[in-house]
Amino acid sequence: MKIKRKATILYCENIEISRNFYSKVLGFSIEMVFGSVIFYKEGIAIWELKEGHILNNLINTGVKDTNVNAFELFYEVEDWEDT
Repeated sequence: MKIKRKATILYCENIEISRNFYSKVLGFSIEMVFGSVIFYKEGIAIWELKEGHILNNLINTGVKDTNVNAFELFYEVEDWEDT
């Protein structure tokens, strides 16, 4: 399996504010925009959390629920059948 794309995902509340910060302030280069997710050539992706998303609830309330998986592993491959 050859991994085509990988990224550390950083969640945000407002994609445009975050895009401005990473692109203009830090100078990161956009590789791809996929809806409310922006991938940067530097190996990170910013992902806007929609209202009601479980991570939004955990972040905003400070609840520490050990029964919830609060991280995401992302990778993309050219051909899923080869995996």
